[in-house]
Amino acid sequence: MASFHRALTTVREDLWKIDCPVTAMISGEDNVVGPRTLRALRSDLPHPPHIVALRRSRHVATLDFDADTIAEAVLQAARTEAAVHSPSETGE
Repeated sequence: MASFHRALTTVREDLWKIDCPVTAMISGEDNVVGPRTLRALRSDLPHPPHIVALRRSRHVATLDFDADTIAEAVLQAARTEAAVHSPSETGE
């Protein structure tokens, strides 16, 4: 458990290095990942994350009622990034 907490500390210390859009999916009720995680993302990432609220799910949201919401949010994030970095816009 101690190594897990050390890893979390390292991740949090390095959040400022992330220079790409971040989509954070937050369950309405999660007994494992609490609101402090979202606060850390908001305060430590260099750009505000896009937040997707998963109102009908708990910790393992991909297996819960919001699986379709998660899939759509991931696809939307990928489409947005693809549009931003498309060859026609970068001159490649």
